[in-house]
Amino acid sequence: MVEPLHTHTNHPNLKVVRMLPWSTLLLAALAAVIFWQSGWQPQLWLDTQRGDELWRFVSGHWVHAQAAHFGWNLAGLLLVGTWLELNDRKLWWGSLLLGSVAVSTWFLLTQPTQIYAGLSGVLNTMLVVALFLQVRVSRQEDDRVSLIGISLFTVGYLLKLTTEGLGWVQWVDTGEWLPAPGAHISGALAGVVLCTALYSRRVNR
Repeated sequence: MVEPLHTHTNHPNLKVVRMLPWSTLLLAALAAVIFWQSGWQPQLWLDTQRGDELWRFVSGHWVHAQAAHFGWNLAGLLLVGTWLELNDRKLWWGSLLLGSVAVSTWFLLTQPTQIYAGLSGVLNTMLVVALFLQVRVSRQEDDRVSLIGISLFTVGYLLKLTTEGLGWVQWVDTGEWLPAPGAHISGALAGVVLCTALYSRRVNR
């Protein structure tokens, strides 16, 4: 006699598999493949001079200038992306899509003769959303230590954005490529917009 397949759906190993951040891991693997296949990169950069090639407005975020640039962004994706995906998969996708649109729009409007590559702008969207979610959880649990830690981190984060935006500091070496602090700022603002919408929806319930 053969047991029906549904009797195994509660197996603990399957629960572990479902808990893995598969979207984050798959996109991290994609970024790694693109980085190592450097011959693909010119076809994937966000180049506004080739506006008819619409895939560039998505693929440009997954191309990286050199090893340090790729390494920092990969680490950010695995840390922030994993945390956000495991806590709210819908917001993971929402921040990914809104951040991509915001950064691509910023680039299209302000850098019409340049080429853009990198995930850091979108990661700023994810980071802002992740901070918002953690603040909400910490307030619900009345975790003052966590709230203080988040506040200090946020102050440091804002100082980073400010010093980058003013051109005082370049935090990551991008080699021959120019830094793009506007991408970080537009990504962060996209996160603020998404968090504001979430907060308004919650208040109006």
